[in-house]
Amino acid sequence: MASVHHGVVYTKKWVVNLILDVAGYVPGTGISDKVIVEPSCGCGAFLTVIAARLADDAIAVGKGWTSLGNAIRAYDIDSASVETARKAAAESLMKRGCPAIQARELCEQWIVHGDFILDDVPAADFIVGNPPYVRATEIDRGKRALYVKRLSSVTTGCDLYVSFFDRGLDALRDGGTLCFICADRWVPLLDSAGVEAAGVSEVRSHDVTMSVAAGDAPMFPDDVKERFARTDFILDMYESGVYNREEAGEKLFDHLFGKGRAVMDSEG
Repeated sequence: MASVHHGVVYTKKWVVNLILDVAGYVPGTGISDKVIVEPSCGCGAFLTVIAARLADDAIAVGKGWTSLGNAIRAYDIDSASVETARKAAAESLMKRGCPAIQARELCEQWIVHGDFILDDVPAADFIVGNPPYVRATEIDRGKRALYVKRLSSVTTGCDLYVSFFDRGLDALRDGGTLCFICADRWVPLLDSAGVEAAGVSEVRSHDVTMSVAAGDAPMFPDDVKERFARTDFILDMYESGVYNREEAGEKLFDHLFGKGRAVMDSEG
């Protein structure tokens, strides 16, 4: 599996299929009349499967290729990744009978070189993906300020994936589904103290219909697992009573953001 790039952790195909199944993006259910958004497409791990499922649904109901122009919207800030994703998604369409010219035109329309958090995003029935894992201190200061201004629950202390959740929830249509890959070990700290320690200023209520625990399943490459080893240790110490909630939150903040909360707050 590929390594981390721009905070992106490239996703294994079985995980992509699981996410899409859980979200309900399944051929035969009318998905060719819906809109799906992939906020950080990378090299197209999700898009190749999304395009195949969309094509299968459209073929089954007799929809023409030209009618699918607004069915997918995907974003990435890396132009090379955008081009790779377009080629991969076009190949997926062509395997299902889409003429090469139409496949390329659709993918040009679907896949945008842009910032999901700051760009205009269509109202979506599905938002799926693997948000990038970038620490708050590694986000460009000017862009970080724009994210804070744009999003209600984001502060300067938030890692990038928080912005993706916030923006994604805002872009959902009523009854829509957001399904992201995210670490689950934050749950013990998600009360007011833990949320404050994570740098989140506001928590909004949304229905959580399903949470899939992957356990020890090999979802990520070894270098990513090593990155989170310290996080696991801190949470183990909290769960065993060695650290109290405030201590664990402070240590997580220091580990994830590279500095203490007071320093982060003073930087604005």
